Amino acid sequence: MIEDLLVGIGDTLSSIWESIGNFLSGFLEGFLQFILDFILFICSSILWPVDFVIDSLFPDISSALSYVSQAFNYAFNYVGWFFDVLGLESFTITFLVEFIIFRLTLPLQLWVIKLAINIYNKIKF
Repeated sequence: MIEDLLVGIGDTLSSIWESIGNFLSGFLEGFLQFILDFILFICSSILWPVDFVIDSLFPDISSALSYVSQAFNYAFNYVGWFFDVLGLESFTITFLVEFIIFRLTLPLQLWVIKLAINIYNKIKF
């Protein structure tokens, strides 16, 4: 009988302790969320003038992209004429473009593979 009473008290204390733990974890989570929101608010308040200056002094990205598009259109008007004068076939042009792309991206691909191997070597036990 006393053992049953002690088991009941232990279960009650265990559930109370679990409730306190749940409350504290929720409180801690809310407190951390408040701190992060406060830091973000302070940062955005401090950086607002910089953002305003950037927005007012520099053109938006759409006008910059339209200038790039216009430059490509202008260049491609003369690229076709240039290849016609040289007498190159489409296969040759395609091969040259693919070779240049491969040659320019090969170091990046090798770097990514080396990085993956280094990360794997550092995290394996």
